Amino acid sequence: CKCCDEHWCNRHKQHVFECPCPAVDEWSRSPYLPAPSPSLNLVRAAVRIIGEVNPFWWVIENVRGAVRWLTPLLGREATQVGQAFLWGDFPPLGRVRVPAHKERLSSKRRAERSAIPYPISLALARACESSLFALEAMRDAD
Repeated sequence: CKCCDEHWCNRHKQHVFECPCPAVDEWSRSPYLPAPSPSLNLVRAAVRIIGEVNPFWWVIENVRGAVRWLTPLLGREATQVGQAFLWGDFPPLGRVRVPAHKERLSSKRRAERSAIPYPISLALARACESSLFALEAMRDAD
């Protein structure tokens, strides 16, 4: 996926953040139209990789329509942040203001529509960073 990346913590020598982005086309359709069951192959692959790599933090982001499909696979309730839903192990984000913008984008602008909103990415980065600093401070105090 072009919008995702692995993040390696050189200090702790482990993956600290995984963000697999399953396609949302099947889940973004109108609730009034019958939709085929979405492919969950990427989600299953992400779950397998998360199990193998055992990252300190991981996040999967998707839309409201994915909740009924992803929650059983991920074994936890999603956290709603604006119009996005997040599953995973990550520090509390606090309050995040996310302006609604994806609804205005045409289906031809897939890359832009599939990007995780910047305020969510920034909140995740800050929460993870703050958590690492807190862990280091506790270790230094011992």
